[in-house]
Amino acid sequence: MNINGTLNAANIMATYPGPELERILAVYGELPNSRKAAASIIQARKLKSIDTTGDLVAVIQHCIPPRQTNQYLSKVFQALRIEVNHEIDNLADLLQQSSSLLLSGGRLVVISYHSLEDRLVKNYLKSGNSKGIIEKDIFGNYTVPFKTVHHKPVIPRIRK
Repeated sequence: MNINGTLNAANIMATYPGPELERILAVYGELPNSRKAAASIIQARKLKSIDTTGDLVAVIQHCIPPRQTNQYLSKVFQALRIEVNHEIDNLADLLQQSSSLLLSGGRLVVISYHSLEDRLVKNYLKSGNSKGIIEKDIFGNYTVPFKTVHHKPVIPRIRK
């Protein structure tokens, strides 16, 4: 999202240590075999740099479960995109700032595209923080910045 940013996927492939690669693949990509994929990347980059998406696919090809190529690779590229763009941190910042930016009676609408974003938004709306821990004031009253209007996601429908 920031063309002037110094971090890009090639930089991640070249410089991130194994545990950090495993973390972003596990947390942001929700890959069950993130350790194996991270180890493959670490091993491969000792021989040749991983500069393109094709290079990365070739390196992790043996990690992909049968008949799940598209889903698996989508998760890998999602993890890299989230890390490069700091998407989770930016969303958390937006949510924290939203309560002070909205006028009384205003509405906050958030469209989430995957479970990581959804979980973060739900936690914030429930508790006022990204951890989902509801805090109380000195009188025992819950301190939440918003009153939720919808408790279930709004799903688009096709009208006939």
